[in-house]
Amino acid sequence: MEKAKLTDIEKGVLILRLGADGGDCRSLREIAKMCGMSYGKVAAIERKAICKLAERSNRTFDDAWELYRVQRIACDKHRARSIFR
Repeated sequence: MEKAKLTDIEKGVLILRLGADGGDCRSLREIAKMCGMSYGKVAAIERKAICKLAERSNRTFDDAWELYRVQRIACDKHRARSIFR
């Protein structure tokens, strides 16, 4: 059985959240505003993308979420440092 691939919007949300586009990491609210969606919709897209990544890497959702959370914390710390420079 082929594992689910991320949709373009799922990829986009994760890229924006982690600043992988070369820009700053963005909050769910910022992404929602940029995309014209509700905060809840963007949060649901983020969760669904993490579920797919967990499945693809043969991890539990909790393990995948923890790895993603750690990455977001690092991104948020970098963002905070750049704000206070």
